[in-house]
Amino acid sequence: MSIWKNKLQQFINEQIDKEIRNRSLSGENEKIVREYLQNLAEIKDANNTEPILKYLSKSITPREHLQDLLNQLKSEIYSLLRVVESKAAFNLLRSTFCYLDYIALLRFGPKNNNNYGKGAGNLEELLDDFGPEDMKERYRKYKDYLVQIYRHDLVHLISPRLKVMKVKENGGERIETIGFKIIADTCNDKGKEKKANILQDFEQACSLMRSVQFRKNTFFHLRFDQNIPTINSLSMFFDTANYIKDYQSSLTKEVELNKRFAEHFIAINLSSALKLLNRQTINLLENKQINTNEKQKPSKNKIL
Repeated sequence: MSIWKNKLQQFINEQIDKEIRNRSLSGENEKIVREYLQNLAEIKDANNTEPILKYLSKSITPREHLQDLLNQLKSEIYSLLRVVESKAAFNLLRSTFCYLDYIALLRFGPKNNNNYGKGAGNLEELLDDFGPEDMKERYRKYKDYLVQIYRHDLVHLISPRLKVMKVKENGGERIETIGFKIIADTCNDKGKEKKANILQDFEQACSLMRSVQFRKNTFFHLRFDQNIPTINSLSMFFDTANYIKDYQSSLTKEVELNKRFAEHFIAINLSSALKLLNRQTINLLENKQINTNEKQKPSKNKIL
């Protein structure tokens, strides 16, 4: 067994002990849960650059899991962009930040080193090196604004909300109420044809949106507009897809990155598996009448 696999196995054992300890299991119940968690966190191979991990009913590598996420982006979100005339800016950004949150959790672990059960990744750290080269500084500069308004507000409060912020101008500082602005289109009518290009083919769109020349004077991307940091939901979506692609590429050669992925991935699954334990009990007797494996008896009650 490789040193890497030994270390991963030690990490797994510690995580399993922690999860069981947090839920006060003992006796036969502990045995059942421990066996399941050990099976869930089984590492097929950690001798090469990428470990083969267990995910649901199949074995995957980190790159394969990221490819699954890209396929989801393409089938569930990109396909909507081509048919939804209103562009659904809130939904697009909300979904995009959910993916970014998960990627941040896989790459950097939970925010503030909290437990994995909270489901919040270190999104701020991800945004420190996000987007095309000409946009990285902007994402880094406005990351707190983006996380609070376009992640937290959209996910937890349905829509963006006004924020009280400090504003510096002419050497002075004052407190103002700052709004929000989402663009789901091109900057001007001349960009309509270019926008159409990115809605024809997902891979071509990802490639085009990396190009400074293509985006210049076409897409708002992230910029300061009418004194408001303004986000373009289309640009954010493709920056996310390209970030996942770059992460996928990095995993092919960076051993340490694969180690961290394996640890975070396993810890996420272990925590998720026990979410309902001690919270909910399925009473098979009570639910017998709605068991789809049994024939339903005709109801004697008449609906008036």
